[in-house]
Amino acid sequence: MSITPENILKLGMGFWASKTLLSAVELGVFSALAKAPADLETLRTKLGLHPRSARDFLDALVALKLLQREDGIYRNTPDTGFFLDKAKPSYIGGLLEMANARLYGFWGSLPRRCARANCRTRASMAETRSPPSMRRRRRCAAFSAR
Repeated sequence: MSITPENILKLGMGFWASKTLLSAVELGVFSALAKAPADLETLRTKLGLHPRSARDFLDALVALKLLQREDGIYRNTPDTGFFLDKAKPSYIGGLLEMANARLYGFWGSLPRRCARANCRTRASMAETRSPPSMRRRRRCAAFSAR
């Protein structure tokens, strides 16, 4: 049996694929293509992408098997068309939007948080972000439960 760095590299670079997907959801790529497949220029204009990065971004989605491209026309795959079109009741992008907006940054600061003696948990971070009135209610509820 030979050893390889494959698993280590796959895990270490996994954020590339994740952030590409999360960005596509945030930009509305899949919902735009659910309305109609489109060529690069049409999709770039519709999504407001920069001309220099649009092709690389969309082709990364093709390489990740999240989009299909045939004869220069981009379209959703069956699963992205079903699960990532905001107009469908099967849309799961809301969870991904939340992960991108609220969780991605926390994971990015994991080394700094773990190096602190007072490493905060998700619950304590939510407590800090809550409005003061909500924190008072939680403390009152916790006190009255004793």
